[in-house]
Amino acid sequence: MTTTPERRSKRVTSVLRDRRDAPENSTASATRAMANTTSAAFRYALVFAVIWWIVLLNLVLFTANRVTLNVAQLELADAIVTARLAESKTGKLVIEKVWSGPAKIVELQLDPQLFSGSATDSTWLIPLTRTGNDRFDVTRAVSKNSHGDSVVQPAYVYPWNAEAQQQLDAFLAGR
Repeated sequence: MTTTPERRSKRVTSVLRDRRDAPENSTASATRAMANTTSAAFRYALVFAVIWWIVLLNLVLFTANRVTLNVAQLELADAIVTARLAESKTGKLVIEKVWSGPAKIVELQLDPQLFSGSATDSTWLIPLTRTGNDRFDVTRAVSKNSHGDSVVQPAYVYPWNAEAQQQLDAFLAGR
């Protein structure tokens, strides 16, 4: 059977068309598919990382350095005052307001370690216990350990801010 030139050109055109429509080769198509998968996984990982950083930033902004007053310490206090730190090296404080207790307290001298690293002129909420005539010290709360023994807690003073004032107002209202 002889092929005419016209028939041969149709066959060649058909073969060329099939090659054009077929995948180039399996390695190239696999490489492209893997690149698409890798870039999609990278995008998902990037989106997840950005969301995670937003969550962490919210935690830092809304929970960092929160002041929580020790209610047991406030209940034991003979006086509760806000005082401005006059000298951080000596622990000298000037009373700004007496919230509860004797109103004649004007000045305090406390352990300077309570205010280590604090700026002079910073304001503090201080629960006080009377230790003698016109002498006061920071109140120490007492708690029970797992054996039922009483344990004296450290002396806590609190930075004065809106959150501390809100908690103190709630405490004094319920007293």
